[in-house]
Amino acid sequence: MSLEKLMGRTEGQVLRALQEAGYEGYFVGGCVRDAIMGRECNDIDITTSAMPEETKAVFSQLHTIDTGIKHGTVTVMMGRE
Repeated sequence: MSLEKLMGRTEGQVLRALQEAGYEGYFVGGCVRDAIMGRECNDIDITTSAMPEETKAVFSQLHTIDTGIKHGTVTVMMGRE
């Protein structure tokens, strides 16, 4: 799977929403490695310049989970993803 294909998935929508709100956002971790190697990506991580509360504000219409809020990690739920 390429990084371009990632942008077409739900995670790509999250990344675009952060960027449209004026924050930097990038795919990181194993999904980048898998995309480069042409493998399916199942665990997608995004890093952003937005603080956790800013991230939650960008996605205020969606369900967010303070997965690791102490470390700045917020999960954004889009449907079941």
